[in-house]
Amino acid sequence: MDEILKTSKLFYQEAVRFALCGDDIRFSSIRYEDDQFLISPLIFIERHTVELLLKSLILYDVSGNPYLNYKNIKDIEVLNENGISLSRKLINTHSLLSLINFYIYLESCKLLTDYNKKEIKKLKSTIKKLDKIDVGATYFRYPFINNKGKIKKNKRNYLIKINEKHPLETLKEGTYVLKNNNDSIDYEVKNLNIVQMEYDLTKVIIILLNLNNFHKNKKDVSALI
Repeated sequence: MDEILKTSKLFYQEAVRFALCGDDIRFSSIRYEDDQFLISPLIFIERHTVELLLKSLILYDVSGNPYLNYKNIKDIEVLNENGISLSRKLINTHSLLSLINFYIYLESCKLLTDYNKKEIKKLKSTIKKLDKIDVGATYFRYPFINNKGKIKKNKRNYLIKINEKHPLETLKEGTYVLKNNNDSIDYEVKNLNIVQMEYDLTKVIIILLNLNNFHKNKKDVSALI
């Protein structure tokens, strides 16, 4: 087994560990009492699981592509859907959209493939939404964000859900908004719906686990399927 293929397996195994950790948080008893509890680390863990699974798929396809003669993961450049280099190394890429596009290109290179184009198209559509919220895997990880070179507080820390205590005619119950320091409503963020995001991430993880079936064994995924 070549080094790229071995690394693909390692990425998959690490993804399974993160996915199991996410399940422990999601189904913890305290979250039944407060669905906001641990929401940021949960979403970060699930997003990182998706990134690891996509990279596992990419590495598997790269290892079997005779036209991409890479020997080490650090040398692999990310390509777009048309096979054009983005001048960016795979190991330093965190954009889920860039990763799914690279995977789609690699799958399209195969002469014989069972990859489901319709399913992948739906997968890309969901990933595109997730990527708009957190393109660099930092939004749910740090209390500060870098906005065009300016460091500012990440107001995501004050994320709340509209309920009877914060009635606003323009926002439906269950809508997530940002709250400022004096506990008043600040503004709605990118139509961000945490419940939907968590659902989308879970759905994407299941699809990617199935696409990684060449790595699966019962011990790895029995708790996830």
